[in-house]
Parts: sequence; structure tokens; C-alpha cells
Amino acid sequence: MNNITIDSVLPASYVSKAYGVNKAAAGVAQPPKITSRDEAEISQEALSFSKTFAAAKNAIVQKDSGEQGRIDEVRAQVQSGTYNVDPRFVADALISRLGL
Repeated sequence: MNNITIDSVLPASYVSKAYGVNKAAAGVAQPPKITSRDEAEISQEALSFSKTFAAAKNAIVQKDSGEQGRIDEVRAQVQSGTYNVDPRFVADALISRLGL
């Protein structure tokens, strides 16, 4: 069986130039020229949603930054060996995990 390989495909403009074919002369309809601009309006409901979403996002970011500060503080204490764990919390966690 013979395999046929196509290395590349020439753009249509090359073919048109090679055969002297012009789209307008060949009877191909040209798209109309656009002379106006598109416009869009955003509803009050969408604007309200956008503001609410932005406020919620900011609240999450602020909460995360506060938690990150506490995480950094605990990390520094653990690394320096000054972090103290309340043994009652450890006992409670063990009892909960063991289902006792």
C-alpha cells in the first residue's frame, strides 16, 4: 500500500494568485462593510451582582490575610520551639478520633 503525505497546504491567497482568480470576479459574495458600532448595556441587576460579588471576594481575601498572619505566627513558634500545645486539646482530639 502506498502512503500519500501532504507536507503543507498553501493559503487560498497563493492559489488565487497562481490561477489569477479574484473572489469578486469569481462571483463570490463579499461581506458587507460594517459602518456602525455594536453597543451593550449592563442591567442594574448585573451591576448590583457585580458589586456584591466584589464585596464578597474582598471579604474572603481579608479573612484569608488574617488567617495567614496567624499561620505565620504559629509556624515561627514551632520552628523556634516555643509553641505550646494544651494537653487537654490533644486528649480531646485523640478521644474523638478513636470514637471513645
